[in-house]
Amino acid sequence: MRLTTIPEVLLCLAAASLTASAQVTLGTSNQSVTFTGIGGNAVGDGQSAVIWGSCAYDGTNTVCTVSGPFTGLANGGTYNFVLTYRGNGPSPLTAISDTPGNNYTYFGLSAGSFMTSLTETNGPTNEFYDLNFYYNFLPSATCTLVGPPCNVGQIGLTPGATMTGPINGTWATAPVILPSGIITAGSFGAFPSIAPATWIEIYGQNLANTLNHTWASSDFTGDLAPTALGGTTVNHWRRVCVYRLRQPGTSQRSGAFRSCGRHPTGRGHHGRRSQHRL
Repeated sequence: MRLTTIPEVLLCLAAASLTASAQVTLGTSNQSVTFTGIGGNAVGDGQSAVIWGSCAYDGTNTVCTVSGPFTGLANGGTYNFVLTYRGNGPSPLTAISDTPGNNYTYFGLSAGSFMTSLTETNGPTNEFYDLNFYYNFLPSATCTLVGPPCNVGQIGLTPGATMTGPINGTWATAPVILPSGIITAGSFGAFPSIAPATWIEIYGQNLANTLNHTWASSDFTGDLAPTALGGTTVNHWRRVCVYRLRQPGTSQRSGAFRSCGRHPTGRGHHGRRSQHRL
């Protein structure tokens, strides 16, 4: 659980069933990841196309998986990072350096979805749609066209260069609200100050374990609006209902919320997509 204070409102956010403070250590992956250099973007930051582990096409979608052991949550278990996209064309996943040649990168996803699951040993499976984790290629990774040294930053700047190998890393499972991530409805001002009975949008990571969920009649109890969607609840000094949760193509997740009891007459609104750095 993470608390954040905004003018006249105290929000308490809970998502899924993970221990909020868990820092998960990701062991060596069972599959290799391949970065292929694209070259610098408009500002010179290196870009790489990413082949994400082992991929299979089922006639409709391509599903790519990177999996391995994890520790740091309960008795440990198995992690799975799964990229799914329609068709069997090139991967829609890219890695972009923070600055030209920098080995710190963030992922961009132009289509499809990315799901993270942690299956605890003798325990439940917890799922998130998130690209927000830290990864490292192991020293055994191999490169073409660059090196030594062999590193992600140089691969991104060199068209056609490749880096292939297993990865490991860490992942913080706590739900996080981004700085300035609580605003009024984006189509109606996106103001940081919240008034009573106002639609608000919350942006962050690890906020839900469903890809998209907009309330439907089945979520209502009579004329009472729902107070949870996709495993996510938001509470402050008044009761809150949830209108929509959505992953807009990146690691970011948002929702529209309103202090409510009965069915409101207005509509919720989902904000624009923005990238989130690893």
